[in-house]
Amino acid sequence: MKSKKKFIIPLGILAIALVLAIVLKMTGVLSGIPQGVPVTLGTVEVTDVKETIVVKGTVTGETRAELAGAIGYQVKELLVREGDMVKKDQVLAKLVSGVQPQQGSASLTESARLEYMAAQTLYKEGAISRADYLRAKGAYENALLMSGNITLKSPFEGTVTRVSQDEGTYISGTNPLIVVEDLSSLKMEVKINEYSISKVKVGQRVIITSEVLGDRKLSGVVESISLSGEQKDMTSQERVVPVMVLINKEDSGLLSGVTAKAELLLAEANNVVSVPIVSVMEDPVTKEAFVFVFKDGIVSKTPVTLGVEGDFSIEVKGTKLVLGDQVVLNAPDTLEDQGQAFDLNKLRKEK
Repeated sequence: MKSKKKFIIPLGILAIALVLAIVLKMTGVLSGIPQGVPVTLGTVEVTDVKETIVVKGTVTGETRAELAGAIGYQVKELLVREGDMVKKDQVLAKLVSGVQPQQGSASLTESARLEYMAAQTLYKEGAISRADYLRAKGAYENALLMSGNITLKSPFEGTVTRVSQDEGTYISGTNPLIVVEDLSSLKMEVKINEYSISKVKVGQRVIITSEVLGDRKLSGVVESISLSGEQKDMTSQERVVPVMVLINKEDSGLLSGVTAKAELLLAEANNVVSVPIVSVMEDPVTKEAFVFVFKDGIVSKTPVTLGVEGDFSIEVKGTKLVLGDQVVLNAPDTLEDQGQAFDLNKLRKEK
């Protein structure tokens, strides 16, 4: 019996020792892993912070006129080519129709043309709805059908940037026959999401980039903001607001009709205290912003007042943060105020 007891006691001690070793390893005592929640860290810095919106748009002349005929008309004479410089009221094309003109149709056509040109401008500025614009366009086209021959003239001095048909052909669609633009200055219309439009103001600075510019950047300014929103496209329920940007083209080679990017500068703060955006949390109860400050393995919940938000960092004001403080990035849900934590990147480097 005595020999049996001597065999059992060592086995019991061994089992206890094994369990203790497992527990110690899980807590990091034997493996060298610090106790607490693993976190990654960023730094409180003094930087320049800029809040921007980047959107795409098509570059056009500051003034643009789309001159159209009516379906069924023949292009009898085409007097200009793309790239031609034209003067105000210069004849660009002559169209003929087999419809017998009615008495007084010439004055009615001119009146409808003027209304259509005005509607075109107002629609681009967001002052009238698309329905009103299409109504004016339809009235002009109907007047053309009743007027017999048509002479298309340039409404201002500019450059012919598009001629869509050849002489002798018949108009079969609704696209403009000739487009005239004033290329002495350029502009582009961009669509801003309805949730961001309140931050856009007339006069804000814009940086323009495009493939045709290479590495060069042009400056611009927000010229106007539409008074009404619209659907982004047929496949989306998102609402956007058209914004017109005036471009300082200089001698850059930027062309009308190309796609460009506009970076709108919404706000900026220079030489301010900032933290990485991903370090900022929101208290679910008070809705106040805060960060977790990491020091000596302990994290402290520190309230912050937010300022200008950049792409990667955000300004913090009226805070107890000190330059060089370490803050937790993408804080895990298990992290608590005054809780233990360790720097995961530091641990990896040590290993």
